[in-house]
Amino acid sequence: MSGSGDIKKSWQLYDITVLRETPVEPPGPEEWIIYEENHPVTPSTSTCFFPGDSEQLLCAQTFTPDTNHKIKQINLMVGDFWEYGLTGTLNVEIRSTSAGVPTSTVLCSGSIDASLLPVWPYSFVEITLGDGYDLIAGTVYAIVINFPEFNNEGAVEDRNVIGWFYENSNIYAGGRMYNWNGATWEQYPAYADYDYYFEEKGYVE
Repeated sequence: MSGSGDIKKSWQLYDITVLRETPVEPPGPEEWIIYEENHPVTPSTSTCFFPGDSEQLLCAQTFTPDTNHKIKQINLMVGDFWEYGLTGTLNVEIRSTSAGVPTSTVLCSGSIDASLLPVWPYSFVEITLGDGYDLIAGTVYAIVINFPEFNNEGAVEDRNVIGWFYENSNIYAGGRMYNWNGATWEQYPAYADYDYYFEEKGYVE
């Protein structure tokens, strides 16, 4: 029984919808585009260096992006130099530079089974770089490759040599070739106009 002093309470249900932003998936490999590249101009005059031999323990090509973007893949014109089959792993790193010279700081990296590399004529080989790295326009970076299983001694059929082809007409103005001698990165004066062939791919976030 209700009296005049009773307090009546009215309850109302409200529909509260929480809006959550759907995560945006990054572009897949089929959507990555080339930002920096050095393509063959005169392949017949091109030759290669060997990443791993006693005078060139590491090989590098510096490059300078024009656009801020995330790098995800490097394509290199590398292959089986002696054409007897390769064993081991080709390692590829993107490193920072100091005064245009590669440093020891690795920003991202990837690798490929050397047995998958082509024989002559060489073609671009794709190496995915894990999570990638956000590159800044106008900053110089370095592509560094290493092949620990390198061997260029003994019978030809027993050798294990990867060649990285280059151009000698300075067609890529955003960087240059370097080679590591075990203590420092060298710029051979005779190779001042040389650049390794590469394609650098990624996307803008």
